[in-house]
Amino acid sequence: VEINENQRARIVRAENMLRRFDETGECPENCDCEEDTIKCQIETDEGVIKELIIHERDSGGTVIKSRNFNASTNVTLYKSEEGKLYGVFKNNETKRIILPDEVRERIKERIRAHLENESINLSEDGRYEIEARKRARLFFLFNVRERINAEVDAETGEVIRTRGPWWGFLARDVKDDSEIESEEGDEDDSDEEENETNSSE
Repeated sequence: VEINENQRARIVRAENMLRRFDETGECPENCDCEEDTIKCQIETDEGVIKELIIHERDSGGTVIKSRNFNASTNVTLYKSEEGKLYGVFKNNETKRIILPDEVRERIKERIRAHLENESINLSEDGRYEIEARKRARLFFLFNVRERINAEVDAETGEVIRTRGPWWGFLARDVKDDSEIESEEGDEDDSDEEENETNSSE
């Protein structure tokens, strides 16, 4: 979504910046600020209110957390008066961005496998970069953990690309427990429909 100069001027203001808080700093509206941690209520595209925790590291950079999923970044973040999250990226481009837990969900929808050791980084190019391992069985015999790299558009949530090892086509993913439960639920539903059909006959 394009942001005009008037909208940008309202967003990119000192009092809206999510940064280290001190006695002379400003704390954005509907946020709780401490020395190196800020907790804010952020509204998603679906109108859901989520808590976002921003922690500044002494070594530099920021960690943002939503629903127990973390992302690291060097991007300057802002919270608008409407409760939306924005970042200022390369070429001074301001974009509204999705939260780390939403990024994780988009990747899960694409990969549909059990993910481990996930690392998420919000880059200055306006993309979330994800590294993870997924469980698989090589030749249907050997348990392995494939390394997965993915990129997600931080504004739209679109999965731009996913990459795995060259031998990935030889391995079969081990499905996540939620996927197995979903499939079992579908099977139960189909069995019930079949029984209802037989009863009516």
